[in-house]
Amino acid sequence: MNSPIDRGSLFGEIEGAVERIDSGHFGGRLRAEHLARYRWAVAMVGDKTVLDVACGTGYGSRLLREAGARSVVAVDIALDALRFARERYGVWAVAADGGALPIDDSSFGIVTTFETIEHVPDPEAFLRELHRVLEPGGIMLLSTPNASLSEGDNPYHLQEFTGSELREAVSAAGFEIRNWLGQGWRLSSPLFSRVVGLRRLAWEVEGRVRPVRSVPGAQPRYFCVAAARRLAS
Repeated sequence: MNSPIDRGSLFGEIEGAVERIDSGHFGGRLRAEHLARYRWAVAMVGDKTVLDVACGTGYGSRLLREAGARSVVAVDIALDALRFARERYGVWAVAADGGALPIDDSSFGIVTTFETIEHVPDPEAFLRELHRVLEPGGIMLLSTPNASLSEGDNPYHLQEFTGSELREAVSAAGFEIRNWLGQGWRLSSPLFSRVVGLRRLAWEVEGRVRPVRSVPGAQPRYFCVAAARRLAS
């Protein structure tokens, strides 16, 4: 995109925080973490109908489409971001509130929603809405910051979750958790910073951005959850 962009309206940039990114305008760890979540998802979307909730600028929606999804619908409330998504990435972008989706029941096989639930005023209603639009057995892929490691200073975040709080909320909405991963693991033992041989291990572990199942003696900065809508009994 050659024309200048209004970074404030597109990315929601204010002092100390960014609400959404685009892989062409951000680099470093922030970009790598966001891309890693979508790369985690691409292995699961082949020949699936996919709803990307809070798609932002649409770079991830295109990755899902290119990974072989049957169709991808991208949803966000930010009109500037949706316009950018259509123009830059050619995605099917729809303006809608994730808590009240204009979508029929049981319409999608996969719902992705990365770094979203911490922004919504009613997380329980949001999860129930994602459950509603998934077909029975369909999978929700969700990521969100770990409140136990967060500094809690992002002005865009209305609430953040500990691991137990997130598990409870996801289960209460009718989902069965299939996979619980973490991203950006932080080693808690002070030995890792004091012992020369372990400092390199800490540096290598904490530098990884790919979501993984667990790292002994560590907590993730972000949770990455795969949960299925339970089949009707």
